[in-house]
Amino acid sequence: MASQYRNECGECGWNTAWLPQSVAEQKMVDHYTQRHPEIIPGGMQEYRESGGCCSSSCLMMLMGLFSLAIPTWYLVR
Repeated sequence: MASQYRNECGECGWNTAWLPQSVAEQKMVDHYTQRHPEIIPGGMQEYRESGGCCSSSCLMMLMGLFSLAIPTWYLVR
């Protein structure tokens, strides 16, 4: 899966959603054009790798395993 980026406005704290880098950057430029036309776009860019061990599908699978393991443990006891 693709990496995702989120930009935060350096003037007012507005954030983009998690998006591909080029889309997040364009949304930041659009924000500055509309809200802060006299200021050069700035702020902060966050990065996250999509997928990985902590994705929602992995979490759901682990929850399913625990929900099966706990009742089985009580039966064996």
